[in-house]
Amino acid sequence: MIKEKQTDYLLLLVGKNPLPNAVAGSLLAKPGGTILLFHSASTKPQAVALGKWYKKYFDNNISIFNLEINEAKPLRIFQLVQEKLDRHAKEIDPSGKQTIGLNYTGGTKAMAVQAHRSVEKWAQGKRITPIFSYLDARTLTMVYDCDDVGNYVGTSVKMKLRDDLIAIHGWKLQHAPHREPMLFDSASTLAKIYSDKVNAGLWQVFKADFENAEKPDKKEGEKWEKDQKSRFQEIWSEFSKTLQNECGYNFEQSLKFDIRNYIEWLKKIHREIEKYDKDWFSDYEAKILDDGSRETKIDKVGKREGFKGWRKDKWLEHYVLGIVNEVAEEMEFHECWRNVRTEQVDFEVDVIAVRGYQLFAFSCTTSSDKKTLKLKLFEAYTRARQLGGDEARVALVCCSDEPEVIRKELEQEVNQDDGDPSGRIQVFGRRHLSNLKDHILLPKT
Repeated sequence: MIKEKQTDYLLLLVGKNPLPNAVAGSLLAKPGGTILLFHSASTKPQAVALGKWYKKYFDNNISIFNLEINEAKPLRIFQLVQEKLDRHAKEIDPSGKQTIGLNYTGGTKAMAVQAHRSVEKWAQGKRITPIFSYLDARTLTMVYDCDDVGNYVGTSVKMKLRDDLIAIHGWKLQHAPHREPMLFDSASTLAKIYSDKVNAGLWQVFKADFENAEKPDKKEGEKWEKDQKSRFQEIWSEFSKTLQNECGYNFEQSLKFDIRNYIEWLKKIHREIEKYDKDWFSDYEAKILDDGSRETKIDKVGKREGFKGWRKDKWLEHYVLGIVNEVAEEMEFHECWRNVRTEQVDFEVDVIAVRGYQLFAFSCTTSSDKKTLKLKLFEAYTRARQLGGDEARVALVCCSDEPEVIRKELEQEVNQDDGDPSGRIQVFGRRHLSNLKDHILLPKT
């Protein structure tokens, strides 16, 4: 059990991402003990944020010391670690009543090597056996130098988005994210429509015409062939029925598609939808925003997107959030959020789920353009690692007909600069949209 590996004095090396330190400290430090945070000048902000977080996590029953070292001087690192141990852990003696440990997951390689050598030599002088450990980001296992068997810790520490993952970086949320999707059934219908390339094309023509309904220009939908109009009539009928059933709004005019008079029908529907946005959707959206505010205890609820934002492109984010909520129990997600933004840094992710301390980030777009998708996936990958470290996983939900190609190409490009990303990236394309739930459930790592 991991409790047997807890020590009275725990040394941690602080890197750019403080997540491994937060996990290691919470699991390996004894309540009432001491944590020594060795950091460089550049990682001092992370160390300060970690110290505050530890105090809260241990309910102030922990001593924290932030100790700056020069990572460019290896010998000095060795000496400084011994000096700090002499000062802060001088009570340790061969009796074994007090223990010491070093987790060397964070920091640079030079810091890890010199700190390991220093603690080992210092412990020899005290005739004690230190516990050396490392948190494996791929297996979510705490590995020990003295033991062939590690401890799986993936769900041992349940981190909340605001209070933990955001806090250990010293950030704050820009506004309350959303826990519940808006018009999930209607979004599911649109996902079904977009899963067929022809239907998606018809819908996009209609969408563009709809947004310009009151303008005098001719509409592309007028050029549809007879079979295209019949096909659109079917998909519109399914969407409009779902929308009315889901919201319970009493539309004053029928949303039935007028196949003979496209332009007039567009204008009529445009006016009706605008009225719906004002009379019903605005209050509905306010409730969703307020619910997110109560959950996270953040007063700022963010900019309202309105039904216009929902129908233009945000529906896919709401669909993904709804699916993630549905699989949460089976995937062991204890938090799921949409529209996550922070104040201090340029961080924005469409949908986030958390399992234990592992972050799952979903980026959503209806685009099928390969260049656009690769850029969006790369941005999501960068953001996910920025918050969730090497443990983070990222998925792109899009309308590509070649999702595997996009995933493999990005993995190859990332591999050249940032280590092997295999297993960390997933791309869900057009054929996955209508049954996205089943595809998300397949990979659990």
